[in-house]
Amino acid sequence: MNNKFNFAKFILDCFACCGLTIISYFIFFLPIIYLIRFIYLIGINMDILNGFGDYALLFTLCHITFFTIWFLLEKRNIIKYKIHKLSFWIVFAFANSFWWYLAYWLANGGFHK
Repeated sequence: MNNKFNFAKFILDCFACCGLTIISYFIFFLPIIYLIRFIYLIGINMDILNGFGDYALLFTLCHITFFTIWFLLEKRNIIKYKIHKLSFWIVFAFANSFWWYLAYWLANGGFHK
């Protein structure tokens, strides 16, 4: 059993996770935005915490959903590449922190300040 830590694979997996995180926002975020616009058009108000909850929830759900799908496909051996767990959790923590900060910033005026 080989338990050596491969730093090159760790860095490669961090870049792969960052790329997958960015791709997941385009795959999941844009269709959800159109759904939310439709809900606002029919008159249902879903404003949570002055917009902060909406942004934070959408940003967080995007990469949670994407990586859940990734790991399910990996578990069933449809995807042969195994992401190093430590690189996933580090990128996941940084991405979540960044998107929650961005959601807070957007909910409190963002570009209008």
